[in-house]
Amino acid sequence: MKREAPTHTKMKRLCRMLDIPLYQAVGIFELLIHMTARERPRGDLGNGNSNEDIAIAIDWRGDPDRLIDALVQCGFLDRYPEYRLVVHDWDEHVEDSIDLKLARAVLTYASGQWPRMTRIAQKERKQLEQKFREKYGPRSDVQAHKQAECAHAVRTESHERPRKAT
Repeated sequence: MKREAPTHTKMKRLCRMLDIPLYQAVGIFELLIHMTARERPRGDLGNGNSNEDIAIAIDWRGDPDRLIDALVQCGFLDRYPEYRLVVHDWDEHVEDSIDLKLARAVLTYASGQWPRMTRIAQKERKQLEQKFREKYGPRSDVQAHKQAECAHAVRTESHERPRKAT
């Protein structure tokens, strides 16, 4: 979970909508993220999971529809025609392991975004990018721009770290 998530307005709104304390809302969100990473790494949580399935997975004891409606209204989940429910901005906020898992399986996120491949060695990355092009066609300008921004952020961060003396 991102450090700022517990104090974000979305989280506070979830507390109010479900009439629960912050620690419970944080737990709901954290378990939702774990469930998605484990069962639907593309972010398409509603694809094959009913509201009740999601409620059971996160140990919600109340009305499953009320929970899902609150998560949608707060902006944690998006209604999506093809997959019913998608975790909001999943492709932008996931940890590296999800990118690696999808890249090596040659799968996009539910949004259509290619996984980031910046943590994959250059030779394997080129092979995977070729497989993605064969399967999905050329990457859109939006995807390429997002990928470049991400790669730039990773490079910038690595340059800012102090180097060890050799």
